[in-house]
Amino acid sequence: MLVPVHYVVSVEALSCFVAADRLVAEMVAARHVMNLLYSNAYGMNILLRFAVGFLVPFAVQSANFSASEAAMLQGSFFPGYTIAMMPAAMIAGRIGEKAAISINLIGNGLCCLAMPLAARLGAVPLAAIFSTMGVMQSCIVPCLIALQTRWTVKEGTEKVWSTRLVPLTLVTWQMFSSYVTPRLSGRRGFGVTARFYAVLRLACGTWGTLWAKNRPSEWKNTWPKMLPAEERLLQASDAAMAGQ
Repeated sequence: MLVPVHYVVSVEALSCFVAADRLVAEMVAARHVMNLLYSNAYGMNILLRFAVGFLVPFAVQSANFSASEAAMLQGSFFPGYTIAMMPAAMIAGRIGEKAAISINLIGNGLCCLAMPLAARLGAVPLAAIFSTMGVMQSCIVPCLIALQTRWTVKEGTEKVWSTRLVPLTLVTWQMFSSYVTPRLSGRRGFGVTARFYAVLRLACGTWGTLWAKNRPSEWKNTWPKMLPAEERLLQASDAAMAGQ
């Protein structure tokens, strides 16, 4: 019996697609994507912490704040960050690390959008914005530890690579903030720089919300496909970590 040519071509094309998909899954593993996602989320928090320090002088200049108001703005971020760290860790454990980081990124993006208006209203509203950003960022370290525990292999060269990715991303965003923020603020003003960081945070928050997962067991119908070997590897790593 003769097989239609178009059927043979379709089968061959499908087999090539499956082989390519498997090759991509082996090269771009799901755990590497998650490592990049949560490392980037942490780096984005460091980026904004540095940006706030650079933005304050330009906000003071644009709104004619006094020296005491400038000092209040400089010190308004970290009290909320420090006080909320333990409650934020408990809340993140209840709602999930993905939801907590998404609230962190998107909420900080909305705060950046509100900065120009808050500066026009006065130093106290702008200080409240900075304090709110600090509270939202307080969950990032507990979330990072939990996700890194679930999504990394705890032995061999991959452990070295995964543990170095976080500081590498952190330094990259820190250098970006140190270079871009004062130059963009000096040329375009405080409001444009705040809106620029708002778009950056909202984009990263949306990316993480649509793609990230809390646990390897949730990585279904998501690109790249998690191979059974990778799932077994993460399960074995978690079991070894629990036995220590």
